[in-house]
Amino acid sequence: MTEWIRPRGHDIAVLFSRRSRDAYAAEAAGRGDTYTFTDARGRPRTWLKGEYAYLAPSAAGVLLARCNLKHDIVEEADLSDERLAGYRAVLVPNAAHLAGETIARIERWLRGADRRLIVTGKTNLPPHVLGLTACAPTAVTGYTGWRWLPGSPFANSAWEKLYVSGYAGHPAHRIVPAPGSRVLADLLELTGDMTDATTATATTLGPAIVLTDRTVYVANQALELIGGML
Repeated sequence: MTEWIRPRGHDIAVLFSRRSRDAYAAEAAGRGDTYTFTDARGRPRTWLKGEYAYLAPSAAGVLLARCNLKHDIVEEADLSDERLAGYRAVLVPNAAHLAGETIARIERWLRGADRRLIVTGKTNLPPHVLGLTACAPTAVTGYTGWRWLPGSPFANSAWEKLYVSGYAGHPAHRIVPAPGSRVLADLLELTGDMTDATTATATTLGPAIVLTDRTVYVANQALELIGGML
């Protein structure tokens, strides 16, 4: 992972949590959600299946690069107050095992001027930091997706009304927005005939994307899906 860590010099950061990666690896091993293969040098390797692969930080970096947004990928252990102070925006994708010190540091940073926090999928950040009053994991069997709500910037003819954004069986979160937060999309569980959006059975699970003046929270593992696709 160390080869990902780029020299400091940009005002956007993607947080990579080694604590979360290690916890996911342990959980996957305990559940038997791993597989082995032989690499190009003939050495045995073990890889994690499904949601445990922790590909979301890589996906976040690729998407930012495609938008020509220069950024750093920062390991959680390296996220000092001094380093964090230099960022205007921080992305925290699928990190459910952040240290208490990291959470406190992010909360302090977010109080500063012109700061933005984007969090997706699994997280142990407190709900109030994300513009929520409640945030709890929920198991799903189908895929998850977003359906844009009236008033969303994406609720127009330029965009599809429904997007699949989470892989089948990847847990999502049931969330309750705090007063003053804005919901951009509903979170749906998609099952049945997945030929297209008109044939799938869509069950509403609650809000999917919640926006405040400082934060964005996405309730399903959208970046983990994109990381797997890449």
